[in-house]
Parts: sequence; C-alpha cells; structure tokens
Amino acid sequence: MVYPADLPYPVPEPHEWADEPEPGVARAFDEAMADVEEGGMVVCQSAEEFDALLAELVAEPHTSPRAS
Repeated sequence: MVYPADLPYPVPEPHEWADEPEPGVARAFDEAMADVEEGGMVVCQSAEEFDALLAELVAEPHTSPRAS
C-alpha cells in the first residue's frame, strides 16, 4: 500500500478534489439543504431529473412559503 506521505508530490485532501460550483448551482444546493433541514425532501429518479431540477432552481430563485 502506498501512503500519501510517501509520494514525491503533494496529494490534495478529498474536499479539494472538486471545483467550486457555479454561483447558481451553489445557491440551489444551499436552498435544497435548507429545505432538507426543515424536513422537506426531493427525490430524483434519474440523473436527467436531477439535472432538470437544478436547471429550474438556477433559473428562478426559490422562495419558501415562510419567507416574508
């Protein structure tokens, strides 16, 4: 087994592997996580449904019925 400390180059931490999301996608994710924390849930049956959901959330700002 090779350990990261034994490699001749730095190995990024797992949280550094992904690029930063686009602002609209980040906003949609934050809103979805807020909904989950409030007890809401969205289930996507396929990658296409998930992509469509993200596109819809990015296109129109999500407003909660409780937001006033």
